[in-house]
Amino acid sequence: AIYEKEGVFDIDRVIDVLQAFDRYTVNSNSSMGDQGGSSPPVLAASKTSGETTMKFIISEEAGFFRDLLLDEVVKSIDALTRQQLWLLADVLGLRNAFVPLLVPGALRPFMPIAPRVTAEDKKLIQNIVKAINFLSGDKDMLQESSRVENMLVVNPRVLQSTVTSVNPNLVRELLPFVPSMTSDILPKITAKLLNRITARAVREVFVDEV
Repeated sequence: AIYEKEGVFDIDRVIDVLQAFDRYTVNSNSSMGDQGGSSPPVLAASKTSGETTMKFIISEEAGFFRDLLLDEVVKSIDALTRQQLWLLADVLGLRNAFVPLLVPGALRPFMPIAPRVTAEDKKLIQNIVKAINFLSGDKDMLQESSRVENMLVVNPRVLQSTVTSVNPNLVRELLPFVPSMTSDILPKITAKLLNRITARAVREVFVDEV
């Protein structure tokens, strides 16, 4: 199962599966080489889980898996955005500030400026950090800021190292899929994210959640 009891995506389990798939792919290509066959150059050059994972995600066989990932990406973007907004409000001294809610039918007269961050949100944020670090080669691509607690920043050295070490064969293989993937995935992410934000706003304004 790739979901925990709380219904949260078990990213550690997914990473274990993808690493096993990566080892199987590399071993299969090595075996073909040992038998005198010639493996495809891109596959033979793929020595990191990140590369194998990216090629698997764009494959036709991974359609169902992409849909699952899409939902988790939307949830993670939402959670990460609200956490960073909460931290920004905290830094500005607005953590306990409220604004009047001038909406007919609203069950509360004021709303906090700082968004609420739940335990599930924190788990989702941990998941996206693990996923990004895994795809970048098990490096600390995203890390906690040394200045603000819990604020995530990109490690510039790791980013530069990751970009410069990208397999050019992988880039050439993925490039033809970029337009179709972009036109298909980005609208889905945008629509799902807007639906999630709207649903939460309606609950917070019109539903008395105890």
